[in-house]
Amino acid sequence: MNMVDYSHSNKASSITPNQPCFILPKSAKHASDCKLAGQDNGLEWDHVWAVVHRFLENGQYQQVAGLLKKALDQPEKAGIDAEMLLVAEHLCRLCQQYQSDVDRYRQAADNAGQLEGELRQRLQHMLGRAEDEPAHIEKPAKQARIDFKIYCFGRFQIFHNDQCISEWNSLKARSVLRYLVANHARPVPKETLMDLFWPEANFEAARRNLHQAIYCLRHTLRRDDPTLSPILFENDCYLLNPALNIWIDYVEFKERVETGRVLEQAGDRHKEAAAVYTLAERLYAGDFMADDLFEEWAYVQREHLRSLYLDLTSRLSEYYLAQQEYSKLIHLGQKVLRHDRCYEDAHRWLMWGYLARGQRQLALRQYFQCVETLQSELDVTPSPETQALYRQIAEGHDSLVLAGLEASVL
Repeated sequence: MNMVDYSHSNKASSITPNQPCFILPKSAKHASDCKLAGQDNGLEWDHVWAVVHRFLENGQYQQVAGLLKKALDQPEKAGIDAEMLLVAEHLCRLCQQYQSDVDRYRQAADNAGQLEGELRQRLQHMLGRAEDEPAHIEKPAKQARIDFKIYCFGRFQIFHNDQCISEWNSLKARSVLRYLVANHARPVPKETLMDLFWPEANFEAARRNLHQAIYCLRHTLRRDDPTLSPILFENDCYLLNPALNIWIDYVEFKERVETGRVLEQAGDRHKEAAAVYTLAERLYAGDFMADDLFEEWAYVQREHLRSLYLDLTSRLSEYYLAQQEYSKLIHLGQKVLRHDRCYEDAHRWLMWGYLARGQRQLALRQYFQCVETLQSELDVTPSPETQALYRQIAEGHDSLVLAGLEASVL
């Protein structure tokens, strides 16, 4: 794939990891989306960027791409360099493609889980009648109905009855929900929400705005089931209803990580620990609430979950090396680099994995990719450990490298 060279760009404006590579200008609070959709000339670009921000917040990439295309026709009026607009439009198309992929894969995963349960029941029925089971074997409990499934890794999504809730009357209501989900284990004082989402409003205005957002949120969540009470208000605090069965991906992720560590510390249950870590790793579809990096309150939790993810992948890599499961090691390294291109450990996993499978040229190529990525993204060179690994491979000391691997995992 041809890569565009942006090395001539001003150093001060270079893009660093975990930053959005296209930041739209802040603008007026109100704009007419319909008016913009029907006009090509004479656009008020302050209003256009306000609409673009709202479209991005709601994942409406097709509409964003349309407005960016209009901006390309008159970049001087739009106030953004034409080259940057081209990059932004390309990224927008990629986001739209990945959005469709995520929806499709998650639906497939849900369908597969349901089918697996049905087939398991049929298998149990085939292998023995219930009354013939030994008394000490517990009968599988009937799976409780899940009221809501909430995905926070990557793009924020919420499902009710396997249907994605995508129509929001209020984006503030959606933001409030995101905050309640991130703090699902504890009630959130109303003053916290008022200060966070309406910091410039006086107390009465912020209180009215919060009540309106909560009203819209409740209306949206129980659109298909008016009997639901998903949001409670107790002791001047808002919280998700603990009586409902609400599945949240990052909560399960943390539980599986903790279970894996307990198994690992048992001493002789590394295989079971690796299986649990693998399930946790599959849940990590991207950084925590990565579809809105402008929400500063999510930063600490996002970095904590990212740290947990990188730690569990490191533990998995050690297990794969010990078991000589090099294909799994390579797959793991490739996935980690999709989340963080500068994670140097993953580059080394790929170098080891390729070399162990006799693909020496791929191992060398991975090193050069590591060098290029670290230089362009962070303006640094690989660590001494990575450089030493490269020299051993380049000088043909393959057996020495592999022997070192075996010694390190014993």
